[in-house]
Amino acid sequence: MIRPRHDDTLVARVTSLREVEGVRAGSALLAVDDRLLVVGDDAHAVAWVSPATGAVTHQPLAGDGRRLEKSRKPDFEAAFHDRDDVWLLGSGSLSNRWLATRLPRPGDARATAHDLTAVFAAVADTLGEAPNVEGAVICDGVLRLCHRATGASPDVLVDLSRDVLHGGSARVLRTMPVEPAVLGGVHAHMTDLALLADGRLAYLAAAEETDDPVLDGPVAGAAFGVIDGDLARCTPLLGTDDAPFAVKAEGLVVDDDGRGAWAVTDRDDPDLAAQLCRLELTGL
Repeated sequence: MIRPRHDDTLVARVTSLREVEGVRAGSALLAVDDRLLVVGDDAHAVAWVSPATGAVTHQPLAGDGRRLEKSRKPDFEAAFHDRDDVWLLGSGSLSNRWLATRLPRPGDARATAHDLTAVFAAVADTLGEAPNVEGAVICDGVLRLCHRATGASPDVLVDLSRDVLHGGSARVLRTMPVEPAVLGGVHAHMTDLALLADGRLAYLAAAEETDDPVLDGPVAGAAFGVIDGDLARCTPLLGTDDAPFAVKAEGLVVDDDGRGAWAVTDRDDPDLAAQLCRLELTGL
């Protein structure tokens, strides 16, 4: 069991935020060349944002890319690089979310959908419950998924061969439980992973009062943490006023120098746009 310890030398602070027009339930974030790929969980669509200008370009991935009702949404919760490919991964919390989408390469006409039923079934069998994937990275030659639990239950890092994305055997290689921190009396569970330049894992966590992985609840706070082998450190995420940032922060991208990061929020309200947050990091 990995048990994150609170570290006063680790500080993560929101220094600015702006709404991402046309994206509501921000769920994943990825740096691709000089732009940020912003993913919402309620549509077959993504948004490309210029960090320098804030300009937003929308890209439908299937159909017209419009927002779907909760029971039909793809629930994309993870975005990651696999060599030259960019993948989006559904949460797996319901069977219609056992899918992945590969974004078009230069010259490709459309995104391609991939049925990962065997992968999610293997993860579900290992966990003993439906998976709730909230982050994914390729590291050490494996696809590492983050299963977000509820209540006092630990989150679980799940390793599979990266070949599962290309039809390889869907066999779980390793699991690593991660004990949730507690913020405001609420357990904070992981909402995203980000691979750091030195191979460590950074993560975001949200203290959301819910015992159901599908249903939303009030958010008491958010946390930023770092996992290094079997050790982990974490700290509450602070807002622009230095008060606890009580918004569900989901997608995470960390700068190569470790001094700054980007996060995207899900405000659990279809009428409110996702927020792109700039973070200042110290002690990473």
